[in-house]
Amino acid sequence: MGHDIVESGEGEGGTAGPNRDEFERGSDMRFDLGFGPVCGQAARLVLAVLLGFFASAAHAQYDEEQPQQTLQQRLLQLPIVDLKGKVQEVGGNAMSINCEGQAFVLTVDSSYTRVVVNGEADRGYLKPGVMVRFEGEFDRKMQAKGSIGEIAVVTPSETSQPGIHADSGGEEEQPRQKTKSGAEVLMVIGTIKLIKDDQLQVIADGKPIKVQLDKDVEVKVEVDDFTLAEPGDEIVVRGRTVQPPQGQQAGQVFGEDVQITLANPLESATKAIKKKKSSKSKTAKPVKRTAR
Repeated sequence: MGHDIVESGEGEGGTAGPNRDEFERGSDMRFDLGFGPVCGQAARLVLAVLLGFFASAAHAQYDEEQPQQTLQQRLLQLPIVDLKGKVQEVGGNAMSINCEGQAFVLTVDSSYTRVVVNGEADRGYLKPGVMVRFEGEFDRKMQAKGSIGEIAVVTPSETSQPGIHADSGGEEEQPRQKTKSGAEVLMVIGTIKLIKDDQLQVIADGKPIKVQLDKDVEVKVEVDDFTLAEPGDEIVVRGRTVQPPQGQQAGQVFGEDVQITLANPLESATKAIKKKKSSKSKTAKPVKRTAR
């Protein structure tokens, strides 16, 4: 579809297009944009909109081609900063923190920032679908010998790879330890399939493993979800200074390594709701906590 200019006025050698003065005065120059002639001010408005649209599209295409490369290159040029303080507020992909009376806004990027959240959780946090890690004694048929006194809620990481391991971590697995009864001490990292009373079943290495939990089992937390943080939690940050604090204005930091220690145990949402009001919903999102 052509964008033809309907000529108006005369010049050397006969007819010619409109001159600059006519264009600026908003003459009756007309543009055929394929949907009828557009005149004067309207023509300039249409052209401005089209130019803005194509410029924005080109800019967006450039950003899509190399956004991460540009981000990392810029961050590596910024000065490193180490901070230690308390969480003030969490929202979106950022956190406000206070370090010795100075406020900072910390940006967390899932593709760049390494986050570790440590703490404890209520037993009700153990639900089907949650990944856990525990150590126990097992015979050759993977039957557990004794109950589990400590279990951790985890997310996959370098130190928490799903599976059945011979030890509690490290770059290289050590030979499997054996007890006097011949049982092996194993580290199991898998997803909860079923939990009922003190009976727990997880899937690790494609195998169902059943264990019994102590009645007072201790539930630890070692995850990468910074949104679990709440005001008052301790935080240690190594990052890049985007903008240093200026007077009352908060500094801006892009996080590289973020470690958060929860002040209060995590609690299952269903249990928290039942304390206030019974609910018909059986869906649980274990993200709430109560002070102890």
